[in-house]
Amino acid sequence: MKSKTKHSNEDFHHNTLDNLMEGCQIIGFDWRYIYINDAAAKHFRHPKQELLGKKYMDIWPDFEKTNVFKVIKRCLEERIHYTMENEITFPDEKIGWLELRIQPVPEGVLILSTDITERKNAEKRIQAAKTYAENII
Repeated sequence: MKSKTKHSNEDFHHNTLDNLMEGCQIIGFDWRYIYINDAAAKHFRHPKQELLGKKYMDIWPDFEKTNVFKVIKRCLEERIHYTMENEITFPDEKIGWLELRIQPVPEGVLILSTDITERKNAEKRIQAAKTYAENII
């Protein structure tokens, strides 16, 4: 009976993560994707099957040169959490923005991502309108 309850709890938690509106991924200490939900796969414009088991560096060229790499590395090593906004170039060459919340977990780090591209574009339009208004006054 206990093993059935444990299995049911695991299924429940796995199903919960799969259906989050936020992207959810778990990256191991070896930088391999251990878990990724549908929302994260959509954010990154890659099918889950293409990511699972692969190293971050194999999917994202020059990843080691990015600030996100430095942050995730620090979170892996120091076991700290961190929240950041990150501009990303998608495989289709479009630019987008993700808010990332990185937290240590026993397997490595859990990264929750929210697509904030619309908000960032709105902020740019507001800033452009302010600049325009200041220049005509």
